[in-house]
Amino acid sequence: MKLRIDRSQALTIYAVEQDGKLTDLQVWETGEEDPRYQLHVARVKKVLPAVNGSILDLGDREAYLSWADLDPARKERGKTIAACVDVEERLLVQIRRAESGEKADKATLRIALPGAFMVYLPNEAGISISTKIRNPEMRAALESSLVCPEGSGVILRTLAADACREQVENELAGLIRAYESVVEEAKKTKSLRSILVEVDSEPSFFSRWLKQADQLISNDPEDQIWAKAWNIDFAQSENPLDPCWQDWLGLRKIAVSISDHQGEILLEELETLTAIDVNRRGSAKASIATIDTLAVREAMRQLRLRNIGGMVVMDVIDKRKAKRTTREVTAARITDSHPIKVYGPSGMGLIELIRTKRGASMKQLLGSYDAPTVVYALWRFGLALRQVGCSSGVRIQGNPGLINQLRRENAWKTWVKPSCWKQVVWEPLDQEEEFLRILPILTKTRV
Repeated sequence: MKLRIDRSQALTIYAVEQDGKLTDLQVWETGEEDPRYQLHVARVKKVLPAVNGSILDLGDREAYLSWADLDPARKERGKTIAACVDVEERLLVQIRRAESGEKADKATLRIALPGAFMVYLPNEAGISISTKIRNPEMRAALESSLVCPEGSGVILRTLAADACREQVENELAGLIRAYESVVEEAKKTKSLRSILVEVDSEPSFFSRWLKQADQLISNDPEDQIWAKAWNIDFAQSENPLDPCWQDWLGLRKIAVSISDHQGEILLEELETLTAIDVNRRGSAKASIATIDTLAVREAMRQLRLRNIGGMVVMDVIDKRKAKRTTREVTAARITDSHPIKVYGPSGMGLIELIRTKRGASMKQLLGSYDAPTVVYALWRFGLALRQVGCSSGVRIQGNPGLINQLRRENAWKTWVKPSCWKQVVWEPLDQEEEFLRILPILTKTRV
């Protein structure tokens, strides 16, 4: 298994490639602050005895804090919110659920700071160990090796069993230092604001993938540190996504071919649900059963790669044998890190499932083929710019959607020398495939 990382000014892309195929993917906006590492200095604005909760003032917005979300020490004061918090009292809280519709942010005093090997709980004592670590000796060794400050604790992940003790202890020490630094800053500040917990670590999924990988390929030489830490090969590449480029482009299309173009699935992400329709081409030699089986496997892969959450409805070809196809869906969910509930088939032969939503989907983050987001347009621009420089001007050819988005935004100017700004020629070209090409005018020199 190969782990590919493309780091740029706009996006950071983590891609897992196995047997030449893209099997897992995470796309992050570079510089995006993970809300799990943001704590907020809040003021109790109002106590609501009727619902046993309170309204908090975060400075720029309000949040709701219920009695159930108090830390254990405060709960000992009483079973009502009025006995546990006072109006005008200042609290350091974490947002457990962001605002949705007319519902405000939901705050909690049960702060949880995730790391690669553990989740640090500064306000809850005790050491919990993942139930997947079944070896009693290993569990005892892990528990005895960690020392937490009084009143705090950790939840150890499965990965902690495979890591050396020094890695686990260093991560805990880093999380403790980062939290204590925030507490000190919160005491000094007079305003209501958010404070970032500065933890030097990659997202939790990254360590899980490193454990399974044989090679790490990145355009950032500093990623060699991770390869050494996990004892895997490292290779530096200017464009690490090149080998799985067609798979990447396919994630932005509605139609996805299966079984050597003998069939296809049409995947349409709507506001309330995602509809997947399976079709068999007239010239196909593969049986309907084969097409259906391959289609649901590919559909589950696409849901994972596109990070589509919520309700999904699949319309397979053979409605009479939809039960068998549903079993394929149930089997495929094992490879997904998101919880999935499978229902059906329904009376009409439809397979229904609900995939837990975490973060923005690929479409929300990158946009569509015709209407890409600014961040995606800038990423494609930076990708093209890696291969060519300019000293006097550039000719930019590409998909009209990308060209129009780039022309509307001036952020691209930070990536090109000011002397070239007035000598940029834009050429929107209608092509079947999405592309963006930068051609130098006159001399070729790297930016």
